[in-house]
Order: sequence, then structure tokens, then C-alpha cells
Amino acid sequence: MNASVLLMAFAFAQAAPESTLAMERQTHALAATVRMRIADRGVGTAVVVGRKDSALYLLTADHATDGPDTTELKFEFFSDGNRTKPAFVLQKAKAAIRRPIADFALLEVSVDRDRTVSILKLAPPGTASKKYPFEGLSVGCSDGSAPTCEKESVLGKRLALRGESEMAFFWQAEKSQVRGRSGGPLLDEAGRLIGISAATALGKGYYVHSSEIQAALKTEGYDWLWKPESKPQK
Repeated sequence: MNASVLLMAFAFAQAAPESTLAMERQTHALAATVRMRIADRGVGTAVVVGRKDSALYLLTADHATDGPDTTELKFEFFSDGNRTKPAFVLQKAKAAIRRPIADFALLEVSVDRDRTVSILKLAPPGTASKKYPFEGLSVGCSDGSAPTCEKESVLGKRLALRGESEMAFFWQAEKSQVRGRSGGPLLDEAGRLIGISAATALGKGYYVHSSEIQAALKTEGYDWLWKPESKPQK
């Protein structure tokens, strides 16, 4: 998204009261967020949002996957005790969903059945805040570091013109994005994923809106990812 993108404000309401995401939720979000190496040419971020047997499902920014071939992507997982060296690495992902206009992708990668992996739950449809600004939390790999959390002020929902005629919804945030955080999650006060870091324009950060993610998941049969009765399988 560049500075010439058309942005339209939606549903501004009264200011929401300040709040703080609990430390345990931040710790969980860090554990579910991974550093993504893009064929040794760059670094992005991805987040684990579901599991079925030996298949992990990760969300990231579509532009961060470096094209249609996702087999060379490497996903580096960090443990709570060591934030400098990955605990393990997975690779050879395949794309389950790609949405270039909304700029996100759902990737599937295999993992050993006995490997414990943290999973960040998606916010269900209809649960996103309609009071702006509200406090959120972003997680990402700034400049290729291990994942870190940053407090984020979400200013509102925006409709962005992508290309000549196609549009998609994004969250607009106060801070611009740092290189390496593309594909990282935006969390609401309950610690649920409501967006994916996608772009910077005019000094503001933009995250894929949860409604775009939910619509694609439902269309492609992955709506089990946000349903309460859906439990990770190991």
C-alpha cells in the first residue's frame, strides 16, 4: 500500500477507555509468533492460528511470502527460555489460501505430532471493537529479531483501493510498521487475532482487517479456526 492509496473512514464512535493486555496473553502471543525467513533474502513474521494432527496453519502477509513458491520459506520458533536462538525450524510450507488484494496468506506446514506448539486464536466474526481509538498489541520480528510485543493504538477501519478497482478493509494504526514485522498479528484486548501487519502509508501502519480474513477462511472451509469447539489436535 503506497501513499496514493484511497482510504475511507468507517464507523467512528466515542473513544474507548484505555486498557492493558495481560502479561500472560503477551507471553502466549510471543510463543505463537514465528520468524519467517524468505529464501535467505529477507525476514518477515508469521503466526500459528491452528493445528490438525501434524499440520500447522499460519497466517502471514501475502507480500512477505515472496511469490507463489512457499516451499523455501523457513519458520523459526522460539522458546520462552531462549529469545536469541530458535528452538526449532520448520519449512516446506504450502499455501492453503492466498489473497493478494487483502494481502494475507494462510500457509500449511508439517510438524511432528509430539511437538508442542502455541496457537493464537482468531477473533470470531462480529467481535471487533467499534469504538476508536482502542488499544491493541502487535507482535513481530523488527529488523529480523526474535518476536517482540508493541503496544498499538488502532485508529479505525479503512477501505483501501488496491490497484485500479479492487478494495479491501484494513485497520489503521498510529505507528508505521518496522521492516520485518510484515505478517505479524494484531491482537485485541482479549488476546485474539484481529489483523495481520501489511503496510505503511503516510506515516501510519495498516493491518489486514479481521473481516477480510474471516470471509476468506469461511469461503475456503477454514472457519473451524475461530470456532470455540475447535481444539488443536496433537
